[in-house]
Amino acid sequence: MVMVAVQAALFVAGLWAGWRFFEAETALSALHWGLPAAVLVLMSLIIKLGMMPQLQANRLMRELKRLQLQAAMARKG
Repeated sequence: MVMVAVQAALFVAGLWAGWRFFEAETALSALHWGLPAAVLVLMSLIIKLGMMPQLQANRLMRELKRLQLQAAMARKG
C-alpha cells in the first residue's frame, strides 16, 4: 500500500511540475520544471511496472484459493 501511495504522489508531483513547465516563460525556467517533471513521471512509471508482477501473483493466488474453496464445498455438498 505504501508503494501505491508513493507512486501516486510521484505522479501527481510530476503532473504539477509538468504544468509549471508549460507555464514557463523562459527556456531556463522551462528546463528548471521540465527535467524534474520527466524524472518524477518516469520514477512513478518504474515503480508501477515494478509492482505489476507481484500484483499479478497476488491475483493468481487469490483465484487459486477461491477455486480450492469451491472444490472443497462441492465435495462436502
